[in-house]
Amino acid sequence: MKQERIEQLARETAEYLVKPIGDRVADVLEELITDALEEQRTLCIDCDEPSGRYQHRCEKCLADHLGPPPLVATGEPT
Repeated sequence: MKQERIEQLARETAEYLVKPIGDRVADVLEELITDALEEQRTLCIDCDEPSGRYQHRCEKCLADHLGPPPLVATGEPT
């Protein structure tokens, strides 16, 4: 088992060394950007679901919190 792990690490190291430097840099940048975007996304204060950037409540909880939309007078008799 130890020998298999050593062989696996050797293969991974060889693949890494053969990979062009530009691809390695691109992989690191992609990971950094993904992490940064994840940190910017906020969670709903009511249900802990993703609420979008800089929002305190998701759309569902915001609608529940605000209640139904106000009635708008149309000028027609009811």
